[in-house]
Amino acid sequence: MKSKAAVYVESLELFEECGIDEIKLHVSIEKKGKKTSTSKTLIIKPVEYINVMEKINAFVQKALQNENIKPANYSISYKAMNSRGLSSELEDELDFKEFIEDYKKVTTANKKMGMMVVIDNSTDNETKSSEKRLKNSDDVESDGSVSEEEKVITHTKKKKKSRVIRDDDLSKEERTRAEIISVLCEKYKCNLHTTPCYIQDNRHLQFNPARLQLWAREIMNKGTTEDVPPTYPIFSAILGVLVSNNNTQISTIAPATASTTTSATAVPTAASAVPPANTPIPIIIQMPPFQYPYPSFNQLDTSTNHKLPSIHEFLFSLDQKYNCNGEYSQFENAFLEEAITVNIIKDLSDEQMKTLGIVKIGWQKNIRQEAQKY
Repeated sequence: MKSKAAVYVESLELFEECGIDEIKLHVSIEKKGKKTSTSKTLIIKPVEYINVMEKINAFVQKALQNENIKPANYSISYKAMNSRGLSSELEDELDFKEFIEDYKKVTTANKKMGMMVVIDNSTDNETKSSEKRLKNSDDVESDGSVSEEEKVITHTKKKKKSRVIRDDDLSKEERTRAEIISVLCEKYKCNLHTTPCYIQDNRHLQFNPARLQLWAREIMNKGTTEDVPPTYPIFSAILGVLVSNNNTQISTIAPATASTTTSATAVPTAASAVPPANTPIPIIIQMPPFQYPYPSFNQLDTSTNHKLPSIHEFLFSLDQKYNCNGEYSQFENAFLEEAITVNIIKDLSDEQMKTLGIVKIGWQKNIRQEAQKY
């Protein structure tokens, strides 16, 4: 067990490492997942771990009008104000050092640091139990307050950090997409496979995350519905798994063609496509018979005609072609607001491009070069 002198020395060393005279925090108190109206900007100095924790605890006690609340009754997390993403927890001196580094970065960027105090639901019960333990403990000081040493020991009990994504961390678009995916998974639940499937002509097209994300996006863009899958190649029925009528045999063989049937008048069925057990299974590769929507895939098609894509498809193909993370898709709304279609992009002037937000020369050249195809 560390002595008071040792704790003081460690705090002094941490203060010297910080290089900050004071910190300014916007502290808010939450309980049961809901923010209360209690929030305040605190200026704390000197910047020592114990001093900062005491000032925060004093603010919590005063705000909730409960002097029995201790650091063990709540958790503390922090992040830059008005920023998205997960917050970092502040539980011990190691976390405090990380907090100081993050505070320097936030204030250097002219932003403010926010601190959230989440009160445990069982605070009242824990407070009563804590008081009972303190009365029977020899470590309680004569004035009835807990020693500095016990405060450090109690607060440094490490708990597993929570990194669970909450609904508040998602944007409105992400929540809508998640709801659509949930509906699709429930609607196309498959009794044969663990993943949902779109069944057509005895073929089970399993929905991987990529297919679900793409379908949900097209529904949000009013390009399709929950009943009709998008027209992208990855939704082709030929990519599905062929299942017999009794759901007992699964085969990936393409349907038999007229040249492989023994009779010209025979009607091929799903069962006839499955050969006997002692017959070698041939491997048949069959390319989809339709046009790919992206220009980069059209080299597989001998046709010289290019179907006019939508603005979304056009910009998305540019992101795929140049390995960009949404650099070109960000201009989709600007094109749609001005009612610009792909076939007139090549006629836009440099000034008109800049008006749409396309200010970089490389972006302008790549977009015009790709639009020359249509």
